[in-house]
Amino acid sequence: YQDIAVLMAGNEKCSAIANLLLKKGLAVVTAESLTLNASPAVNVIIYTLKYLLHPNDTLVKASILFYMLKLHGKTDSLSQILLSLKNNQDFDNLLRQEVGDVIPTNEWIPENLFILVKKIAHFYQLDTTANSFVVDFENLILSYLSSNNGDIASFLTWWQKKIDNGSMPSLSLPDGINAITVSTIHKSKGLEYPVVILPYTSGSNRLRPKWVEVDDKTVGYIELSEKA
Repeated sequence: YQDIAVLMAGNEKCSAIANLLLKKGLAVVTAESLTLNASPAVNVIIYTLKYLLHPNDTLVKASILFYMLKLHGKTDSLSQILLSLKNNQDFDNLLRQEVGDVIPTNEWIPENLFILVKKIAHFYQLDTTANSFVVDFENLILSYLSSNNGDIASFLTWWQKKIDNGSMPSLSLPDGINAITVSTIHKSKGLEYPVVILPYTSGSNRLRPKWVEVDDKTVGYIELSEKA
């Protein structure tokens, strides 16, 4: 697997591909896409925690729907969802369409943070999809609670600081693993791989499909240019 690199333009698509490969039982290694805050599933949990503190915040409600729709393979933009909510589309009804229920705010608020996160994951059925990001996020919560207060606001402040200072944890993978590299094109400059896969290029004017034979003696390259 270490001969294979999957390269994409942005971190969000890296995250989706990395999680798909992990679900298929393939080893994956990457820096930028496996940070916990790159995961739509984790973001659904984070914004639900924010919703419990700020139930009238339209951006928070829109963000829950945005990441929930991403998990379901839908492409609604955050601005589209915000517009729907501002046009008197009911948040509870929109959420019910996706998960079949509304957030039980009064039942959840008194819960211990770890139990609360488990219940949120169960509510969105994130605990039934073998989502590695959610598992690592729950482990992060346990680690956080060993030396910090368990209130939602304190945790969200700590989480934002992790994002701001670039210290957000990533999925834990063993060092030296025989794994597929998932990265952005920008971060891969100067590196070489015998096999490079470029997903999401069907709509590009710059890239056209090209078959490259690869064997033990030769390495195939595709030039990333107008002439490729």
